[in-house]
Amino acid sequence: MKFDIWTEEEAKLKCEALWDDDLVLFPSRENQAFQEFLEDFRGRQEYIKRFGFMLLNAEFVEELSKEFKQRGIENFIETGSGYGTFTKVLNDSGFSGKGYTLELFTDASEAEKSQWGLNPNPIYTNGVNNGQVVLKDLKEIIGDPETDLIVSSWVPLYDGSEVEAYFDNNYYPEWYLVVGEGYGGCTGSDDYHDWLEKNYEEDHVFNSYKSFAMIHDQAILYRKK
Repeated sequence: MKFDIWTEEEAKLKCEALWDDDLVLFPSRENQAFQEFLEDFRGRQEYIKRFGFMLLNAEFVEELSKEFKQRGIENFIETGSGYGTFTKVLNDSGFSGKGYTLELFTDASEAEKSQWGLNPNPIYTNGVNNGQVVLKDLKEIIGDPETDLIVSSWVPLYDGSEVEAYFDNNYYPEWYLVVGEGYGGCTGSDDYHDWLEKNYEEDHVFNSYKSFAMIHDQAILYRKK
């Protein structure tokens, strides 16, 4: 597999040309530019710097919209929403929700280090456009009985004591979309996955979701037990 297709400067220029200040959802089928981004390390780093760790393509968003609507999912909150990209995509797709993050980085080099930081690009830090809310602690998230879905992508490696703080202590919505790796992976500790398995059961795997080369994340919709 090719893994260094572009130089650092080429990757930056290609990102600027393809995405500029907004996100283009590539169709992944027979799309050479998208395939190159999947396989090129520098392209991946530029994408992460702009939009976060969760790779978005058009077929995935289409499948997600279809499955959500079939289940009556309308309102959501995203915990650890990072740059706010997925919150924006969901709102643009006709759903209604806010993204919560713990930190607001103003330096691009710092933002690049954590999907839980916000991109300094104003498009993705604008609270009106993206519904981003910066928290001091995850316990500040307020569970709303009208919330249909919680979204979490690339959950940090929490220990057991922090898992319960990930949601409001008294409310877990019916649906939970998780994007990341499973037990033993780079997202979520085993305590977190134990908690997930105890409270939710797998309902739908999004086969249209794509990953960068050497990354083994999945997008799975869970339903509360």
